[in-house]
Formats: sequence, C-alpha cells, structure tokens
Amino acid sequence: MEQSNQSNSSPKPSLPQTSEMVFSASNTIAVFTVLSILLKMRTQLGLEAMLEYMEKYLAAIAAQSPKLKGAVAKALTIISIEKVYTDVSRYEK
Repeated sequence: MEQSNQSNSSPKPSLPQTSEMVFSASNTIAVFTVLSILLKMRTQLGLEAMLEYMEKYLAAIAAQSPKLKGAVAKALTIISIEKVYTDVSRYEK
C-alpha cells in the first residue's frame, strides 16, 4: 500500500477577502436583488422609508433565525465595515 505524501498539518485555507464574500458567484444574485429593491424603494418612497423597511426586515429575519442572527453578529465583529465600503469603489466605472 502506498502512503500518502500529505502531512497531517496541511495549511488552513485562508479566509476570503471581504469583497470575495460579498461578490462571490453564489451571493451575486441575492445581493444584487436586495440592493436593487432597496434602491428602487429609496427612489420611490424616500430614504427614511427604505431605512425603516430594512430595519424591520432585519428584525423579522433575526426573530425567525436566531442562529443566523448570532452568526452574522459574530462575522460583523471581524469584518471591517470601512473596508467593505471602500472595496466597492474598485467596481465603479
């Protein structure tokens, strides 16, 4: 039998960059849809209505999925919100 040449201490995969998490292929449709809805809501109903909707929708999801709420809260402690904001500028025309 041939022994594997892989060591038991294989390197851990690195965490994806913030922009990779947001713009991954699996998230693109959902993210684009949600942002499009919020943009249209802001245009048609105003910024205050859009923000109110967003807060109420987040509260409803959090109430339905406490595990998701906890996981996202934990992720937000390690994600640089400023970096998320500045990373998107490289996608501008």
